[in-house]
Amino acid sequence: MVGAGFKVKILIADWFAQMSYKIGSNLDKIQTIGQYNIEVWKATGMDLTRVELVWLSDVMNIHAANFWPLFMDVSQKYTVDNIKRCCSKTIPYGPGILQVTEILLPCLQCAAMLFQKVDIWLLDMDQREVSILARKYCEDIKRENGPIILLNHMLPDLLEYPEIAEKLDHARAISMEDTEDDVNLKVMVRAFCPPQAVKHNPCLEYIKYLILPWFGEFEVVQERNGLHGTNTRS
Repeated sequence: MVGAGFKVKILIADWFAQMSYKIGSNLDKIQTIGQYNIEVWKATGMDLTRVELVWLSDVMNIHAANFWPLFMDVSQKYTVDNIKRCCSKTIPYGPGILQVTEILLPCLQCAAMLFQKVDIWLLDMDQREVSILARKYCEDIKRENGPIILLNHMLPDLLEYPEIAEKLDHARAISMEDTEDDVNLKVMVRAFCPPQAVKHNPCLEYIKYLILPWFGEFEVVQERNGLHGTNTRS
């Protein structure tokens, strides 16, 4: 987006993260995690001189008079069944159990998108349902110029069917803290990558979305009877 000439703002959703069962509700600790994410972005080469970092808690405090009435209107327009479609598919509290915060979060996310002046939103694929909710709300209230939303591809875990996994398998997920040896072990030993299998192959996803955009080529060295064979380039 920066390369295309956009003025980019990254909205760090610290306020919403208080609802996550994984993190807890201490905003100071959540913002420490946010600062850590910023350092990770720097390490991966993000040019922060061309990106503005915005904390959601600051925006909501300054514009509370605009945000909360919009949140109330969104929450009054739809039923619980409507909102449940936007909730996480992996319920951490047990089969069929939804916490109240999980019901509130889609309405909060929708309001956060609509009360700010933004030309284009870039969201992850797991926020697709929320983006649909935001556009539907604009249609229902006949609001002109509904949000333009781009959905960003998300890299999978190293499982064959990561979308149906009941819980995160840390042994088959690549995380920010992994060393090079950790990544090599997970890919070589635990990744689903059988010969001639393209469908649901997570290794090909990493090659397509990380290696080729960064390096422009991918080299496979074939070994036969302990000797290096021919190389294959993509």
